[in-house]
Amino acid sequence: MVADSRNFAKQVIEVLESSEFTDTPFVLIVEDSPTIAGILKRAFESKGYCADIALNAYDAARYFSNTKYDVAIIDYHLPDNMGDSLLDSFHNQNKDCVYLMMTTDPKPELALDWIKRGASAYIRKPFEPEYLIELCTKARRERSLLLVEDLLELRTQELKASEEKYRLLIDTANEGVWAMDNDHITTYVNKAMADMLGYTTLEMFGKKVEEFFFPEDNSFHNERMTIRHKGNDEIYERRFRHKDGSSVWTLVSAKALKDYQGNFAGSFAMFTNITERKKAEENYQILFREMLNGFALHEIICDENNNPIDYRFLAVNPAFERMTGL
Repeated sequence: MVADSRNFAKQVIEVLESSEFTDTPFVLIVEDSPTIAGILKRAFESKGYCADIALNAYDAARYFSNTKYDVAIIDYHLPDNMGDSLLDSFHNQNKDCVYLMMTTDPKPELALDWIKRGASAYIRKPFEPEYLIELCTKARRERSLLLVEDLLELRTQELKASEEKYRLLIDTANEGVWAMDNDHITTYVNKAMADMLGYTTLEMFGKKVEEFFFPEDNSFHNERMTIRHKGNDEIYERRFRHKDGSSVWTLVSAKALKDYQGNFAGSFAMFTNITERKKAEENYQILFREMLNGFALHEIICDENNNPIDYRFLAVNPAFERMTGL
């Protein structure tokens, strides 16, 4: 996910930097008048463009197929074809190029048709070359912003799909999942966690996590939160109070969440129900303490050659103590 975010940021930066025209932009001027074409070529080159001239549609098509132009200025009336036909052909080949149409025809419906077919703007002859270049600059910036909008829309869709996928995984996980904010308010809990404590997810949402503990466990909880507020993760055992008042023991894997400034923003944790294991351990301890036979658990101590030389007690029950006087 981090790598995807970095790639996305890189794409946006590249688009925005291209709108600042750090590289030499290429422009194709399609105009059947050599005089007008020459004037426009010199004007564009004075502004840092690399300009090509095509005096007819045939040459224009040939140039365009061999060069990736940033801008194409197309005259509507050409000796061998109409400019809007070139617009259609060029736009199909390169949708990132900025297209501007030139005409002496005053019909407004022509301009609307060209915009629908992919032109960014049109200009009516006669005009000052500086105005045309200004129009190109504005159109290129607008095109860059549209590309950024497209990238943002695509990224939003990708993130939404990813979020839905991971939410489905979390919602259907066997382990409990619980998230809280920096005030310890529950911001998310999955069904497994809610079922573990006898609640619905709606009943738990918006409540402080402390509401699900026994009062005598608050000191232990405060120690855990001090660690979490420092930004540290932790694995430990935690007891919860079930809705019916019984104890629910869990193995917790907790992770601290931080905001962009590195401040504590909450915590996310996964919980495994170990209540049955804790009951079994408790039953074993009762049996260990109450059995009539003496019982001792010890560890053999070996030398460097792995030969037994001693032992030490790890645990003994009361019966063993009474029998041995230890």
